[in-house]
Amino acid sequence: MSSDSDLADRIDGVKAELTALTDLFNRRLREDRVNRQLVEALQVRAEAAEAGLATEYLLPVVLQLTRLVDRAEQRPAETDPFVSSLLDEIHVILENCGVRSFGQAREPIDRAVHEMRAVRGEPGGQLLVDVVLRRGYSYMGRTIRAAVVEAVYADPAP
Repeated sequence: MSSDSDLADRIDGVKAELTALTDLFNRRLREDRVNRQLVEALQVRAEAAEAGLATEYLLPVVLQLTRLVDRAEQRPAETDPFVSSLLDEIHVILENCGVRSFGQAREPIDRAVHEMRAVRGEPGGQLLVDVVLRRGYSYMGRTIRAAVVEAVYADPAP
């Protein structure tokens, strides 16, 4: 009988350990879930802070650089290789900061990002960029300056 009682005591001890380990496991799962939620909340706050800093400090610099690009692009690049080289470097700097330029000939007009100064052709076809007067720029998916363009209606497909 003592062996039965020892066995029962051991089983009770294993059950108690199993219950304690199950409680510990469940508690750690809850703590991990709470910690994960805290980390996610901190990531959202950090991204918002970064976007705020970018808007506050980076955007004015970007706008100044885009004005320099505009002025430099008004001069024929072939007459001054230094200006051409400088333009290339400024474009690289802007791209490295996450700024993307847009406004290429033959791309479809998007009134949200293109400011049209003139429209040529007969309505009916797709409206496309014909001449880019000034590039547009976007940062983090947000347009910071619209492209100024002249548009043309493409011939409708027969």
